[in-house]
Amino acid sequence: MNDISLKIKKLREDNGILQDAIAKMLNCTRSTVSNYENGRDLPPDVVVAYCKFFNVSSDWLLGLSTDRRPGGSPLSRKVEELASLTSAASGDPLTADQLASLLDDFIRYYRHGAPAGNAPVKVLSGFLSAMRGAVQAADGGGTLRVVNAVNAVTSAGLSASDILTAYVSRAEEHPGE
Repeated sequence: MNDISLKIKKLREDNGILQDAIAKMLNCTRSTVSNYENGRDLPPDVVVAYCKFFNVSSDWLLGLSTDRRPGGSPLSRKVEELASLTSAASGDPLTADQLASLLDDFIRYYRHGAPAGNAPVKVLSGFLSAMRGAVQAADGGGTLRVVNAVNAVTSAGLSASDILTAYVSRAEEHPGE
């Protein structure tokens, strides 16, 4: 299976769309959609149709960019720059697609009733704030400042248990939901 076939399958599944609906949109059979998702080459008009239907960039779909959205954004340009600066050093850069997927997951979470309340957003916000402090400290803050900043990141990571606490508490308040 190639990257494009994995992406179109994930787009469909993440959006809760059946192959039959994609087949209707493409004016083809469900079997053809299955073939596309299993590695059969997509004709250019099919690539365009997927991009329009899911509002994704053709460059992203074809693996030429990590920016999922057409036209990009200031945030994705910054992520692209960070990816290019770090890829040579680490081989595992942060991508705009990873951030977009995380945001998509948060949106789905809230659309499904936020079973742990706002705890996930609070944890992420705290972690991002602590990580920012760690990067700033590592950029010339001295050893003690770096140690303190890394401890703050660790503490923020451990606060993820707040998600479980909120989830269990809500489940006890609203059994059967």
